[in-house]
This record gives sequence, C-alpha cells and structure tokens, in this order.
Amino acid sequence: WNVQQYRLFSNKDRLFGQEVASGHSFEIVFYHFHAVRFLNQDRVDLGEYVLSVPVEQLLYRPYLRHLENLKTSLQQRDPGIRPNEEITPKKGLDNYRNRVRKVFQGWSHNVYDKNEFLTPYGPNH
Repeated sequence: WNVQQYRLFSNKDRLFGQEVASGHSFEIVFYHFHAVRFLNQDRVDLGEYVLSVPVEQLLYRPYLRHLENLKTSLQQRDPGIRPNEEITPKKGLDNYRNRVRKVFQGWSHNVYDKNEFLTPYGPNH
C-alpha cells in the first residue's frame, strides 16, 4: 500500500493506519521499507516518496534504531563485520541529472544525517 494514502497513529504500543479516503482503520503488522539505503556511515536515504512526520516518527525511526542496535550488537561480537552495504551517491553530471529529474517529477529526496535523524529531537521531531 502507498503510505501517503494513510494516517498513522499508535495506541498502547501498537501501530495503526487509517485510510484517508474511507476512514477505515487497521493494525499495521508489516511495512516494506522500499528504497531505504545507508549511503555511508553517517547518511541514510529514506527513498523518494514524501513522508509525513508521523510516518517518519512511527515507522522509519523505530526501524532504523532497531537496525542500529543490531549493528552494534553484531560488531561487538565481530568487529570486522559490515552489516549494511555502504553506497556512495553518484557524483558529477549523472547525479545532477537525477536530482533535477526528481525535482521536476515532484519526488522528495529524504537524505538525512543518520545520527541526527535517530535522536529524539532530530529532523521533524
């Protein structure tokens, strides 16, 4: 489902969605974090969709915090482990073309400083 079509809310440690068009509510049991990428040790890309503050706070932050906790746990057991692939953004003309195309097509570019995003008072707190 397309997250922009729903309002998210939590109730007693459970996460719910409400379809904007119909008002129908349901418990969220699964969410596919399509296009989430760790660009390097300090940056995370949440994908190209426009994400509301509740979506970032209720879905993305807890998920990314969980991944960071798992990463820390794994690295304590094996310091050489690299749990997530590091992706370096394209540079030069190709990157410029992609950014211009995204702007004209109305796509959002949700790249954040990972540590700032994961703090309680980070972007869009």
